[in-house]
Amino acid sequence: MKQFDSVKQDAARLVHGLSDGQLTWRPREGAWSIIENIAHLTSVDGQDLGALFREIKLARKNSVPGNGPFKYNLLSKWFLRVLEPPVKMRVKAPKGYVPPEQPDPRETLLEYERIRNDLSY
Repeated sequence: MKQFDSVKQDAARLVHGLSDGQLTWRPREGAWSIIENIAHLTSVDGQDLGALFREIKLARKNSVPGNGPFKYNLLSKWFLRVLEPPVKMRVKAPKGYVPPEQPDPRETLLEYERIRNDLSY
């Protein structure tokens, strides 16, 4: 919970006071803007949350314990190592997670906040 809240607060600080122009500015050809990065995170979490919450509900219904520590498999360990800051290797986003061209900054920020609130649940 603490990490979800921290990420939400960091994102709010990052975009606070930025204009739509600043949010949609791309540092170079082919690079994502701030709002495209947020739209990407929103897309990833938005697509995965439903399944995650269904599994949690099912586990609770079946009294499946959730006591750790939990261990990651080899692929998960690699994935985390590659994507955790500082990023060591750039990886293309899978097609379903690529942000839309020119996402609406205000709508994207509202959706990002909604999903972050769901994750803090």
